Amino acid sequence: MKRKINIRNKLLNLLNVHGKKRTVENILCKSFKEIQKQSQKAFKLVMQLSLINMLPIFKLHKIEIKNLKKKKKQIKHFPVFISHFTRRVWFSIKIMLKSLKNRKSTNYVSSLKKTLLLSSQNKEFIINFKNVLQEEVLVYKQLFLYYRW
Repeated sequence: MKRKINIRNKLLNLLNVHGKKRTVENILCKSFKEIQKQSQKAFKLVMQLSLINMLPIFKLHKIEIKNLKKKKKQIKHFPVFISHFTRRVWFSIKIMLKSLKNRKSTNYVSSLKKTLLLSSQNKEFIINFKNVLQEEVLVYKQLFLYYRW
């Protein structure tokens, strides 16, 4: 039996600040309604398209190795294949929300709406960010020799 992915609950959990679930629900409902009005499509379809366009395949892990004698930090990078589909969805949602928090806009509803609409049309900068991330992973592609497929 396939496990159903509940994106709404994941968005609520990631957007929740100081336990104020009601305000997060209001923000999501407003942005969902505005998306449906502007795009003339069902919100689920827009959300599916934007998540499919943002789905990463690989993730780059960074590990800091501390030398006690020299007191230098070395950072090692190694690519990881995200094999489980739900983890890919969660990672793409996290990327989207991090980019929303980095923006300087005052209206969170309009920025969420704009991001979802543009990413569903494959035009948002988050997709460029995902492509850059995948290119960074390809730099370390020689480490895939040791990966268990």
